[in-house]
Amino acid sequence: MNRHLVLWSLAATISFVLPRFAVGQTPGTVSAADTTVAECQHRGPDPEGNYPGLRPTETWWCPYGEAEARAKIVRFFDTKHQSLRIEDVKRDFRVSDAQTSFDDARQANYSILLSGNGGWRMYVWIRESFFPLNSGLAKFVPGRHPKRLDAFENSSRRIDISFKIPAQNGRTEADCERIFSYVSAAKQAGWTSPPILSLPTDGGRRHPYLISASGRHFSLIQPFGPECLAQISLWEDPRPQH
Repeated sequence: MNRHLVLWSLAATISFVLPRFAVGQTPGTVSAADTTVAECQHRGPDPEGNYPGLRPTETWWCPYGEAEARAKIVRFFDTKHQSLRIEDVKRDFRVSDAQTSFDDARQANYSILLSGNGGWRMYVWIRESFFPLNSGLAKFVPGRHPKRLDAFENSSRRIDISFKIPAQNGRTEADCERIFSYVSAAKQAGWTSPPILSLPTDGGRRHPYLISASGRHFSLIQPFGPECLAQISLWEDPRPQH
């Protein structure tokens, strides 16, 4: 695996789960009318995200609440109108800019840290990859905002989202599942759960996995803990080459 990818994944995970979270310092609330039009405000680089060889992740404060933040994730179940392109992800979350974590000619790897009204927090990791990553023709002109040299549909596209809300004592996993009803939302949009054969030696619980008619995949590590930390993954395979 690309060494930058390993470093970045570890760094981002540590930054998100640490108690001191830079973008969690929420300014005053805004009116409901403001949340329909206002853009997220850039708060600068994550002060805890300085790692050798990687650009710091940029942080944003967003003027919308927890319910709208959840709704933005649900929109990814509408495969006809919400793509996994970085341009569409920025527009969906109302972020004016996103930059890659490192330069690479076969992968564009973006990350953003968001927080908003009510104290919710979100980390979004977006990748367009052409495998194998360490060989083959260049697919991007590297840089903070890489230029595509191949069609977006020919890449492996993936978004991972970690989302948590303010902690509440006594909150159970069942409470979290009611708050984050992603599986039911996906099923309402026509996604189905394919049969999966689990090895009896696994010992772990099965996490929800669904697929859309267009071939977009969705998996979820169910929300847990007093902050209802949810881990959402959405991905698409490259279109078949003829």
